[in-house]
Amino acid sequence: MAAVTSASVLSTLLLLCISPVFAFVVQNITARPGENVSLPCLAHKNSPIIVIGWHRRDLETGYVFLYRDGQSDPDVEHPSYINRVELKDKQMKDGDISLILKNVTNSDTGTYECHVIQGETDQGKTNETICIINLRVFKPVQNITARPGENVSLSCSVHKNSPILVIEWRRRFQNISDVVSVYRDGQSDPEQQHPFYIDGVEQKDKQMKDGDVSLILKNLEIQDTGTYECRVIQRGRDQGKRTETNCIINLMVFQPGGDEKNGGDGGHRVGLKLGLSVVALLVGVGVLLVL
Repeated sequence: MAAVTSASVLSTLLLLCISPVFAFVVQNITARPGENVSLPCLAHKNSPIIVIGWHRRDLETGYVFLYRDGQSDPDVEHPSYINRVELKDKQMKDGDISLILKNVTNSDTGTYECHVIQGETDQGKTNETICIINLRVFKPVQNITARPGENVSLSCSVHKNSPILVIEWRRRFQNISDVVSVYRDGQSDPEQQHPFYIDGVEQKDKQMKDGDVSLILKNLEIQDTGTYECRVIQRGRDQGKRTETNCIINLMVFQPGGDEKNGGDGGHRVGLKLGLSVVALLVGVGVLLVL
């Protein structure tokens, strides 16, 4: 049975390769995690459809969706797409062979190609349609405001069924980048943190149930204003490959009635530099007095 299936897939691939091209379309689509996405593609509406092959370029094996012999063939689908894809119009009226991709995640980001082989036209030629869709799934940037002394949750969630390998939170302000928190090898890594954030942050859910990797930033100061970026690396569902998720939060900490743009001093690190400069100045004056 396996040999028959392999031969059938090989014949399908050969058919996809030798047919002349009828149309070529490239589109860019963006989506948010959890949404259903339509990957659009239109074939010639007056020619019978023989084969529809949807695949993703970075997947080494398996189809995203395959239609042949008048029906879909889930046996050759990649495991991560089983029960998650379907034709937008199962009757394919007017040549609509668009594909619905359900409950997308960041790991669904990639370039999707649809190859369609159709029967002979009035001129006796075989048609092939090629549609290319660049899909990008990402979390929108969040904007948060808070007051000094408050605790704030920097929200981020990832795929709940993939093991988490690394979580890295960074704060960026102007040209400064500080490591706020690092998690790897199943535990936090304080040696990689900037000293000002040690004991000042903690995971919202230490068990990270349902993929919740949100971070609690405690006892805020105005200098905590900045852009916080979370980078999460997980073990992927495709033969051990890794996937990456990024969350971005713009945090503004200000005192009501004060200057909301405060924080332009560059944050904690600039305060540290200023203190060192004062110390250096005092040492210099002391040397001059001795001389």
